[in-house]
Amino acid sequence: MVVVGVILIAAVLAVGNLYLRLHALPEQMAHKSQKLQFKIVAGGAGMQPQNEKGVILQLHGVKVGVELSASVGGVTITME
Repeated sequence: MVVVGVILIAAVLAVGNLYLRLHALPEQMAHKSQKLQFKIVAGGAGMQPQNEKGVILQLHGVKVGVELSASVGGVTITME
């Protein structure tokens, strides 16, 4: 029974370790390279809520934005 418990604990730890490594992989790949990203975003939305007395409120919105981000690999920040 003890052997089964040890094997079960080892399997859970191995699967957890594999999951955490795979989960962190995209972030690790992103930090290894130098990159420049530029995004232009535009969109619109609308809604039409109505209360219990039949009053309708029409809401419309437009969103336009620009985002620029740059990263350099190998930057280390230390605290003293």
